[in-house]
Amino acid sequence: MQKPAFILFITLGLFHFSSALDLTRLDLSYQYDTKSPELTVDYRVVQGADGISVYYRLNLHKNISWTQRFLTQPKYKSVKHDTLQVYTLDTLRITGRQAYFKLTIPTPEHALLLLVSGDPKRGLYQVQDIPIKSPIGFPSFVPMTDDKLPVLDKYVTTSEISVHPDTMYHVFAYDDNFGPADPAMGIMKPLAPNLTIDSSFYFEKHLKDLDDHQFYLIQQDTLAPHAITLLKCPEHFPKYRKLEELIPPLTYITTPKEIQQIMDKGDKKTFENFWINTYGTKFRAKNAIRTFYQAVEDANRLFTDYKPGWKTDRGIIYIVFGKPDNVMRDEQKEIWTYNDGTRFEFIRISTLFTPALYSLKRDRKYENTWYDQVGEIRKGI
Repeated sequence: MQKPAFILFITLGLFHFSSALDLTRLDLSYQYDTKSPELTVDYRVVQGADGISVYYRLNLHKNISWTQRFLTQPKYKSVKHDTLQVYTLDTLRITGRQAYFKLTIPTPEHALLLLVSGDPKRGLYQVQDIPIKSPIGFPSFVPMTDDKLPVLDKYVTTSEISVHPDTMYHVFAYDDNFGPADPAMGIMKPLAPNLTIDSSFYFEKHLKDLDDHQFYLIQQDTLAPHAITLLKCPEHFPKYRKLEELIPPLTYITTPKEIQQIMDKGDKKTFENFWINTYGTKFRAKNAIRTFYQAVEDANRLFTDYKPGWKTDRGIIYIVFGKPDNVMRDEQKEIWTYNDGTRFEFIRISTLFTPALYSLKRDRKYENTWYDQVGEIRKGI
């Protein structure tokens, strides 16, 4: 068993849990903390020749020593867990406060891997839940950056990527012409997307000339039930800088008449006047712009899949209501709760485009809560 020397902050440890981690009762809201996170994890699961491979990246945001442990259990609500015994852990790269690893599990016994990072001195631990069994399986390839690191985000900002192993791949390209997500009191839409193919082609090893605002579904076999989807975004993503990027998210905090006027004009003056007229002064408008578009950036960073994060169901709730105070998750759903009692439920399914699509359960009961919250945002609260 190969163990990396991540001397900056990570070691493999043996801190003990006396019972299973019932993730249906464990608050996972720290996974969505973009303001003051200590440690965040990004990952991708691949079916390799030697078993299931989990490529993952640890992002250290504070100078704290962490200990890692790998646990497995049958499901989110389990009466017991096991310590992962047979595996290979390879260090791929350590760069600054990031570390890339490849964890290979020859024959996974359970469906769920728990990457537990702990700080024993403070009695603090964080759990990253990683499904390692799927009814549709996992792709047997991984996209790579120019410097030969795995692409772990659902989006890329470069015009070219490589794919490992070297073989022939097929791509369906689609335009990102999705509109904003509907508010919580809207009508629930079909869970599986129905999309029109823009182009279709083959490539070997290098996928080149990626166009902004398109997403690419990559497969070795077009009949396979699984794929890897990557959204091509501008270099500054997940930030938005251009006016044509800044206007559409305003849909969430404007009236239909307001957003139509801003979009029809499409100029900087109309955009700025909306903020100044809403918040009264340039100073308050400037602060409101900074706060709102930070939320849009956070949603893009956290929830982008085959469309930008701000357009997703979790993205709209994150932008309007903020980070949830409590997050509960299981195989079928994710539940967000806020301290004022507001509660949202997202249904989780696997599709060809994403292994975990979250669709908000919409209900007319949210109407007053929604308009009250938008009103608070527009007051600058």
